[in-house]
Amino acid sequence: MSAPRIVSLVPSATETVFALGMGDALVGRSHVCDAPTQALDRPILTRPRLAASSSRGIHDELRERLAEGLAIYDLDLDRLRALAPTHLLVQDQCSVCAVSPRDLQDALEQWLGARPALVRLAPHDLGDVWRDIGSIGLALDRRAQADRLRTALSERLSAVREAVGGVDRRPRVACVEWLDPPLIAGHWIPELVRIAGGEPLFGRTGGASVPVSW
Repeated sequence: MSAPRIVSLVPSATETVFALGMGDALVGRSHVCDAPTQALDRPILTRPRLAASSSRGIHDELRERLAEGLAIYDLDLDRLRALAPTHLLVQDQCSVCAVSPRDLQDALEQWLGARPALVRLAPHDLGDVWRDIGSIGLALDRRAQADRLRTALSERLSAVREAVGGVDRRPRVACVEWLDPPLIAGHWIPELVRIAGGEPLFGRTGGASVPVSW
């Protein structure tokens, strides 16, 4: 069996690869995969197509491109093929967050030789985050390491729960992930706020980001 050659187009997946002891097998990354620092010397395979730089401008341009069915990211297909990955880690959750399997469809249909294994990640809550770590571990033959990583992360959260369990007042917290328009973070962020002893405002666990007015 040949050694794995991993391309990760999702920042969390890139960190997971290193946490599982597979960092040396990472041969390519997205433009936003900037942690850990060891990943920074890997080839960058994506870049955004957006011209705007302000929060409102980016938001409006994204809406226009989505309405017209246009891609948001460029993917360097020639470089991707040249890297000959055995595993391709992508997200299948958010059309504006990162390159999706749909963006890779043409490239995979025209792939020459053995096609890379496509590992799709779509976390909506902490349970999904743990599941995706397991999926990466299974794909890379690192199930035991993935189980240990999930256990360690769960134990850290349990320690936080215990540390704040006796608080009398829970601060009201708004996690704003975009400023214009203001968007309140959903998915697993409300869970983390509650674990840390706060009361999340507006956001719903497992749900998408919520637009609000100032």
